[in-house]
Amino acid sequence: MERLSKNGQGRLATLCLVFLLLLQFGCSSDKVLSGYNALIRPSAINRVIDVAYGEDARQKMDIYQPVARNTSGSSSGRHTPRTIFFVYGGTWKSGEKEYYEFIAANLVRKGHSVIIPDYRLYPEVTYPGFVEDIANAIAHYERNFRVNTSREIVLMGHSAGAYTAALLATRPDYFRNAGVESRLIGLIGLAGPYDLPLDDPDVTRVFVDIDDPVSVNPVALVSRLKSSESSEVENDDSESNIFSTLLLHAPKDERVFFYHSERFAQALSEAELPVRLVGVSGGHVKVLLGMAAPLGFINKTREEILAFLDSLPVAIEQLY
Repeated sequence: MERLSKNGQGRLATLCLVFLLLLQFGCSSDKVLSGYNALIRPSAINRVIDVAYGEDARQKMDIYQPVARNTSGSSSGRHTPRTIFFVYGGTWKSGEKEYYEFIAANLVRKGHSVIIPDYRLYPEVTYPGFVEDIANAIAHYERNFRVNTSREIVLMGHSAGAYTAALLATRPDYFRNAGVESRLIGLIGLAGPYDLPLDDPDVTRVFVDIDDPVSVNPVALVSRLKSSESSEVENDDSESNIFSTLLLHAPKDERVFFYHSERFAQALSEAELPVRLVGVSGGHVKVLLGMAAPLGFINKTREEILAFLDSLPVAIEQLY
């Protein structure tokens, strides 16, 4: 982070505390969040906001890219640049992309590009509208904004957004239908309900008329993904279905229970897909807040995510 005066550090600490309280108790304040994000915004950043990827007012995304991309591998003590799509949560009924600039800020400092899409929400749409939106945002980015030749991406999400990211990872048909050409190499899930509870009222009103429960359950879909037994996930290139996963979840999470991540990790492991499940301190919100500077001390979220990104394979085109 850029150096701040003592007054600046004090203001930043105060904003961090207010930010923590706002998210912890489900409140929001545009002025506080905008002020916080402006203070932590790196100077070396290309920031393009409100990029339309569809005709609906909610079909827009913010793009954050480092000014100078670093292509050195992590073995030299540096970070390998990745393209990361972050999907925020909100029970598929709330959320604003600009609130999550703090996620992008910490990752851009390490040379990564981060794209944060808004998506249509309930009750305007039900499943699969919001899933299709994320896939279409990725396809639009590929066609218009990709700054390097690498065709590899990482999906990252929190809560309901982690579920959406996991479903996209285990249902490649969404990418095919949207025309996404990139290969998914990494999935980062923070406190997601991967074993989707279709009997939960918050879920049933969004996921209506589901004929095949397995089709919306990433935990169950993993076996189909690996074996290509289902026409829904059939893919001629088996290598394109291989990705590594990092799951972060607070064991004491009272909103989305820890067993959802445990079940997903077990399914991935049984399918011989690389997975790491880490229990982090705090609750449902703090697992995400660990990415906010200077709140990294509250848990291992930031260091685990950065290490995971460095552990992913390096595309040949990134070596030159």
